[in-house]
Amino acid sequence: MRPLVRTLKHVTLAVALIVAGLCVTEVGLRLHHLQGMLKGGLAAPACGLSRPCSITYQQLPFGYRGTHRSRETGTEIEFWTNSLGLRGPEVSVPKPAGHYRVVCLGDDATLAPDIADDATFCRMLETILQPGFDGPVEVVNAGMPGHCPLLNLAWARARLMGLQPDLVILCCDVSDVEDDRRCRPLAKFDSSGNLLCVENPSAKERPKDWVSAVEGEFLLARLVGENLGKQIVPDAVGGSVSDSLSPSAGIAENAAPDAALVQQTWEPLAAIQSFCRQTSAELVVAVVPSAATVRSASAMEAAGAPDRVGELLLHLVDRANRERIPMLDASPEFAHHEERSRLFLQSSGALSTLGHRLFADILGQALLAREHPQSARQAVPVSDERPADPVGPVPLRSLERRPRNDQPAGHPLRNSPGDGHRSPLASPEPFDDFE
Repeated sequence: MRPLVRTLKHVTLAVALIVAGLCVTEVGLRLHHLQGMLKGGLAAPACGLSRPCSITYQQLPFGYRGTHRSRETGTEIEFWTNSLGLRGPEVSVPKPAGHYRVVCLGDDATLAPDIADDATFCRMLETILQPGFDGPVEVVNAGMPGHCPLLNLAWARARLMGLQPDLVILCCDVSDVEDDRRCRPLAKFDSSGNLLCVENPSAKERPKDWVSAVEGEFLLARLVGENLGKQIVPDAVGGSVSDSLSPSAGIAENAAPDAALVQQTWEPLAAIQSFCRQTSAELVVAVVPSAATVRSASAMEAAGAPDRVGELLLHLVDRANRERIPMLDASPEFAHHEERSRLFLQSSGALSTLGHRLFADILGQALLAREHPQSARQAVPVSDERPADPVGPVPLRSLERRPRNDQPAGHPLRNSPGDGHRSPLASPEPFDDFE
């Protein structure tokens, strides 16, 4: 009996030490979480920036203000959201009279969590567009982590109308294909095929299983579950910010794209355009350049044929043309920039501060050139020769539109009320001038 008692004593002591260790770890995580809340910083890297949502899958916290350390540069980035859960300053609702409001829909490339707010292309776009308007210009950053056109549509149906935008810029990138594949199984549609919501299982009020209940109560269990889940289910919806910004996210360089899957990714463009018309807003599609799209543009220029990334963008170009939605791809201009290596962050391939500045300049000047083609300067020199048979995404030097006599003062990019016809942005004619 004595050896048995000695063994039980050692086992009991070992179990007690393990339990004590887990308790100390849990207390440490909660103290770290509390310290982060008191300092206004992010609670923990594993928690990320987004919160589960039953309508748009995920959303940013409302009225949040804090700092976090950039995964790229290691510097402290001040990050805050307004009362609408959008990055940046408060947005007046209803929109003040005389204001021209631009809403930029997109994912992490638009949100740019590792870039200071005043250095993002959304914020710089305000300054660039202001000379073309009599009243104040507002650019709202509606970027959400891991979003794609399907999630952008769900967000637009729930939130966009209240913002009363004059112009909506749908910012796309090649990671949208993989994001769509991950979130589409969670989408709910009505009998007519209209999107109702994309429900995040974690957004339910009460967990239905014991594991979820434990993860909801203990930070240590949540941390282990999140990290273990990433390895067991790598295709789970809602990857990390760095994953969705990766230039190779969802892209196999040697694999042919699934045409049906790619076409499915860009299908929501038609519904987003229809919703924008209902809200009297115009829609423009802009490809946010990444290291992958710039490499693709360079390779296509050298080889004369699109690679994997180029084919993904070709499907986007085709969809935008079919829906008569103006589209801008600045990747070729980025490919010819003299400081190309400084335009992107090294590990993720996302836009750097310099890249945001260049993209804002190209996009802003293209938008201004629609109304003031004589005075708008070219951000990056491009050829005036139009290729007879382009084999890749067509870089648009400007989003030109024909001048109209009934254009209201202070809003040169918007139709006047009751003009009786659709915006030239959505008509076939301007595409004859696109380059």
